[in-house]
Amino acid sequence: MLQTVSVALPKKLVARIDEKVKEGGYASRAEFVRAVLRKLLIFESAEEVNLSPEAVRRYNRMIDEIEKGKNIYKAESLEDFFEQLSK
Repeated sequence: MLQTVSVALPKKLVARIDEKVKEGGYASRAEFVRAVLRKLLIFESAEEVNLSPEAVRRYNRMIDEIEKGKNIYKAESLEDFFEQLSK
């Protein structure tokens, strides 16, 4: 059963909500607000990922190499991209 909650919002925020509703993604302001709240609650409840010490080392090494421009491949096409992934 749904309960009604009244919330005062700034005009600019309501205008942005109305834009989203007009774009067709939502049937009403209420549906938009419910969807956003659901997404926020799901995001906040996501568990923190704990990596193994080896995974942390690999991740840090990868970030360091990216920042230094090492081991970076630019695919010339989608086919080329998938070919590189399969190596």
